[in-house]
Amino acid sequence: MKPYEYFRFLLDEIAEQLYGREHDPNDHAFLNDLLPWSDKLPDICKKENLKFAGAGFGSSFIFA
Repeated sequence: MKPYEYFRFLLDEIAEQLYGREHDPNDHAFLNDLLPWSDKLPDICKKENLKFAGAGFGSSFIFA
C-alpha cells in the first residue's frame, strides 16, 4: 500500500460519496470498498511487487 496515494484517494472518494449530487449521503455501504484489502481500490494505491536479485543468503539483494 502506498500511504500517500491511499489517503488521498480516501479523502477524495469519501467527499464525493458524502457530498456528491448523485449519491445518497446516508448510504455508507461504499465504505467497505475503501478498506485496504478491497479489490476495488485503484492500482495507484497499491505497491508494486519487489523483486530480489540473488540466489541465497550470501547474495546481494536488489529491489527492482
